[in-house]
Order: sequence, then structure tokens, then C-alpha cells
Amino acid sequence: MFAGAGSVRRVVVSEDGKRVIGITDSRILRIEPTKVPRTLPLGSLPPADAATTLLSGIREPDVWTARKPVAVARGNAVAADGPKGRLAFVLGQALWELQPDGSARAIATERGSLTGRPLWSPGGEHVSVMFTATGERQPSALVVGPTGAQRWRLPTAAQGMTWAPDGKTVSFWIPTGTRLDQWNTHAFDPGTGRAAGTIPGRAIWGGGGRLVLSDGEFEIATGTAATTGLRVGQRVELITGSERRTITDARRLAASPLLKDVPDASRTPLITQLIPSLDPGYIGVTLARLSATQLGTMRSPAFVVVRVSDGEPVYSVAIPIEAGPLDLAWSPVGHLVGWNVNETGPGGQVTRRGVVVDPVADGMRSLPQGRFAGWSADGKWVYLAREDGLFALRLDAVPADPVRISPFGVIVTSTDR
Repeated sequence: MFAGAGSVRRVVVSEDGKRVIGITDSRILRIEPTKVPRTLPLGSLPPADAATTLLSGIREPDVWTARKPVAVARGNAVAADGPKGRLAFVLGQALWELQPDGSARAIATERGSLTGRPLWSPGGEHVSVMFTATGERQPSALVVGPTGAQRWRLPTAAQGMTWAPDGKTVSFWIPTGTRLDQWNTHAFDPGTGRAAGTIPGRAIWGGGGRLVLSDGEFEIATGTAATTGLRVGQRVELITGSERRTITDARRLAASPLLKDVPDASRTPLITQLIPSLDPGYIGVTLARLSATQLGTMRSPAFVVVRVSDGEPVYSVAIPIEAGPLDLAWSPVGHLVGWNVNETGPGGQVTRRGVVVDPVADGMRSLPQGRFAGWSADGKWVYLAREDGLFALRLDAVPADPVRISPFGVIVTSTDR
């Protein structure tokens, strides 16, 4: 037992015996073996500096902890050499906040599955994530701010979480029917969870205004029972002030020479996601082909970067569904975008590797070993998730040596506020 930390339930020792991780009922500790006396008087505790709390306020910490401990990067070295700002990430059944010195704390815990990348509000006051409570089918929203955590249920298939530029509302795309071809965007007050307005279509901020993915201009008149009556022909529209104009639509994108070699090119195209860049000159969309036999099943999806001024696609890459999530994210500065690809090594072993792409210049940079995990708030660093922790890599550094940030290699989102 350590003062203020409770009884240690499990201890993991590295192979060299120099690193020890202790797990209590609610904390993960780094234990300094050389500071723990071999014998202690009855009723006494080890010195306070013999254990450092890495994570506290944890639910079921033993489930989340690797069987082999890793060294922790924390303190002045990390603060001086790595990116500044706070990080948010999901681990186990909790939402965490990580400080620049490597210290972390659970800011909310849930009995259920937290999904996706957390999002900071523009001012950094709130951080949000979606989760599905144990035993529930409907997702819920979790928003943590200065006054605590707010939770509210969302309808089935809700997605597209995004913050308004002023941070006063957080929005979600919510389907209006069971076929997932008609949507509304519902805004909520992050402090109370109360409804704050509805917009037809799937709306998100970007492109210098508000982008809206329409429900489609027409319905499929004939086909299988799965596709007849399905609304297709989605438009991407930009609203700036009182002006509303169409940037592009599904058919126009599908006809681009950039996508002429996509499999299933003859099938009906659908735009399924809007992924705006922080550079107002470009937006990203996912374009897929409709399966002729299975409702809601898309084939041959591609990530396409579109120029906002004229609607022309400037970059396209196929998304292999079997590869799993891309964890795609735009840089907060400029128009670089990072994601993960699968690589097959000796013996057929598949590993995930991060890449950073400039879709305008059509340039790609492979990252050092590890998965792409996110961007720093200033866009100068990328985060790499590895088995032995979270690292930060400065893109303009020569040589590029990653800096260790945390012992947990997870997907993160950052804020410098």
C-alpha cells in the first residue's frame, strides 16, 4: 500500500527489473523499486516518492494496463521538446485529458463503449465524444466542461459530431428514417444537452462557411427491394451569410477522370461523409457506390479532396474497407491530411503505418514506425501511436526524431487553449 493511492492489486515488472507498474482499484502507478524498503515496521508505509500516480480516477484499471510496462515520458524534458497543448483520448471506459508534461487524468468514465476521436470545442473549454452505454443500442453524447459532464441519448445511427466555431453548440447528424438516406443536423447546448436547432441535411462547418450534404435530388425508381425509392444524387452546398451555392454533387464527382478506374464505377454513386479541411479552399468527402442487393451497403469507397472554388476534385485515394478505420484527420493549419494504411510484411504479417499527404501537391510522406494518431494544435507535429507509447514527430525537423509523450499509444486530439 502507498500513501494516498490505496492497495496495489497487481504488479508488472519489466524484464530488466528496473521498471515496475502497480495497479490499484482506481489508479495506475509507476513504482521506483530502489525506493521501496525491503522491510517496513508494522503499520508503516513506503516513502511517498516511491510511487508516482500516472493515471487516477480509473474504472477497472487492470483491464487497460499492458502486461509489460513501458517507461513514462513526463516532466520538463517533454514539456520543452514536445508540442504544447492538452490532448484528449479514449482509453477503456473513460475519456482522458493528457497534459504536456505527460500526466493524465480521467475526466469522465462510462459503463459502455466510447467510440471515435474526441473533439475539443474551438475555445478548449469542452471536449466531446460519443459512447454507447452497456445494454443500450442507441448512442449517447458525452460533453465535459468547466461545470462537469453532460450526457444525453441520441437516436440510433447518429454520427457526424461537430462544434460550431463559437463553441456555443455541438451538432450531430441524425437520420429521419430507417434507410439512412435522409438526415437532419441537430444542435445541442453543450452545458445542458438541450436542443438548440435543426438544419435539413448533414451540416458541418468548413469551406469558409457551413457545408451541407443534401439528402439527394431524386429516388431510384426501379431496382431491388433494397434500393427502390432510395434517395441519391447528394449535393454538397456551401452557405455563407445569405448565399447558398452548390459546390459539387455525387454524379459529377463520380464522372471525374480521377475516379475512372474505381471498381464498380457503373453503380450509383453516393456521397456518404463530409470531412472539411481547416483550409477553407478544400474539403474532403467519401464517395461510394451503392450495392444493388444490400440496403445500406456501400462498395468501393474513396476519399476525395475537392476544391471549394470550382468543385473540382484534386485528389482521390481508395479506402480498403477490410483495412479498418483510416483514423483520417486534417491538419489544423493548411491542407495536409494524415491517415493509416496497412502494410504486409514478411510472413504475411499486416501492420498499420501512418502517412501524411498534401493532396494539393499530390505528395505523400511515410511516417516512422507507428500509426498516425493525430495533429498538434499548431499543425507542426504529428502524433504516432506505438506499442510502447505515444510519440510526437515535428514535420520540419531534420533529422526527424520522435519525442515520447505518454506510455499510452492511442488516437488523440489536441488543443492549445
